Amino acid sequence: MPITNNIKIKSILEKKIVTLFIILFITAGRIIQVIFLFNIRSDRSYQMLATQNFLSGHGISLAHVLPDNLSKEIYEPLINWPPGYSLLLSPVYFVCNNNYIIAGLILEVFFSLLLIFITRSILKTLNVQPYLVNIYTLFTGFIIYPFYIKPSSDAIAITFFYLHSILLFRSS
Repeated sequence: MPITNNIKIKSILEKKIVTLFIILFITAGRIIQVIFLFNIRSDRSYQMLATQNFLSGHGISLAHVLPDNLSKEIYEPLINWPPGYSLLLSPVYFVCNNNYIIAGLILEVFFSLLLIFITRSILKTLNVQPYLVNIYTLFTGFIIYPFYIKPSSDAIAITFFYLHSILLFRSS
């Protein structure tokens, strides 16, 4: 009897409509998770300031003033982080009419959803059976990863790393 139940679950999880439901369910959950956990403290705040300065023509930099001359802004290049986040955020920030919160949310949600599809694609490339890909998606779709809690560009970097990995794997 247990074998027939496993076969039944497997056949249900392999259906395209079930796959679509799982993807929609996980997508909604991940969007809610990213929106709920989104904040601009620490790393992300520096990156957003650098984006603002970049679009203002000051390069990827941070502005500051000296105590003896508060009227003159000095721009120093942002050297603590790679410029990727600021460059990716720039067009979204521009389209969102310089609203850094909305732009940051759009960018983070996009890459969090892309991460789901890339990991599914990696499993498919490795010829993992569709029902196991769906089980994987269900188990990992609601994990609160540390890079979503801490405001950093790590989620985007990890997504690019996975994307690069799958492109290398497929080209070989």
